[in-house]
Amino acid sequence: MLAEKKPVFKKVVAVVKKLSADEEARMEYDKHELWRMDYAATMRNATRKGRARGLEEGLAKGRAEGEVKKARETAAAMKAKGFSLADITGLTKKEIEKL
Repeated sequence: MLAEKKPVFKKVVAVVKKLSADEEARMEYDKHELWRMDYAATMRNATRKGRARGLEEGLAKGRAEGEVKKARETAAAMKAKGFSLADITGLTKKEIEKL
């Protein structure tokens, strides 16, 4: 038997026998296992929700930055062609000068 060859398994067998014999200890063990599994499920769910929220926020930020970049590129192209950028883009004269 494996328990005879390895001391760690011998100890496990002893604990299992003790828990099996003691109804209160077994119930306490079962209660703890249910709590542990519930906690693990709660943490997995929280992690999944957190990742989804972070991805959503990151995409929104990226889109907003992309819109600003595109507006600046368009304004620079229009400035090069002599358009009145302040009227068209809504950017201030200082922002236009930085382009």
